[in-house]
Amino acid sequence: RYHFVRVYASSQICSILGDMMYSNRMNTVLGVPVKVQIEHCHAFDLPPLPDKMTKTLNLPNGSNCSMMPTMLHLRSIFLPSFKGEDLTIVAGLPHHFQWTAEKLKLLDCAL
Repeated sequence: RYHFVRVYASSQICSILGDMMYSNRMNTVLGVPVKVQIEHCHAFDLPPLPDKMTKTLNLPNGSNCSMMPTMLHLRSIFLPSFKGEDLTIVAGLPHHFQWTAEKLKLLDCAL
């Protein structure tokens, strides 16, 4: 159950940056993203990050997602009737997540 978001994203050909477990379930053929059948996926057989991304993040050419932490963040959680009251816990972005999102110009569309 803890892997649901990552499995679902990979099934929709939208892997999560830094996800070493499920990002190998998609690849590109002639620049078009395609699903890879699960029986053809090998553990830690990770496709390289796009050249533009490695340059923007100052990573070596040919780097794969093992060079960064999984970029998935649980922003808030709602706990109904926690000790008699509803409770919402909100967490800000971790520093590494914010730095990467700023470099890739993703913050405006994410928040």
